Amino acid sequence: MSIPLQSCAGCWRCLSAGTMPGRSARPASTAEKMPNSRSRVKMAFQANRRVYGSPRVHAELQAQGITCARKRVARLMREQGLFAQRPRHRTITTKSEQGAQVSPNLLQRDFSADEPNTKWVADTTYYNRTRRHSTLHYRSPLAYEQLMC
Repeated sequence: MSIPLQSCAGCWRCLSAGTMPGRSARPASTAEKMPNSRSRVKMAFQANRRVYGSPRVHAELQAQGITCARKRVARLMREQGLFAQRPRHRTITTKSEQGAQVSPNLLQRDFSADEPNTKWVADTTYYNRTRRHSTLHYRSPLAYEQLMC
């Protein structure tokens, strides 16, 4: 014995779409679930100095009482071009000691030399080369550079 589906749906007081009576058959869109979601994500991102990624922005929104999925926050950030800025590595090149004696300035900014090998200068340059840190030291006599020019 076969009973048509429409007659069963009428007996059980449910819709043929399979939803409960009084409810919409269409699920709410993401825009309806979280209105102004783009602006809220952008405001939370900018309020935190543009260094928060999607997990932290998601936690910030939850702390404000806004419920949303972390993947939705990541998608909205990606669509708006919001990326966390990584902090720059700052190299400490001088480690000065408290109370250390400062060397005297013997040249007094007079870089001209009367004869070779009387005044020398030095330079230290720090550069980062693919995760390996290198330091270049350069020493030269002033008179030698003046003769070459």
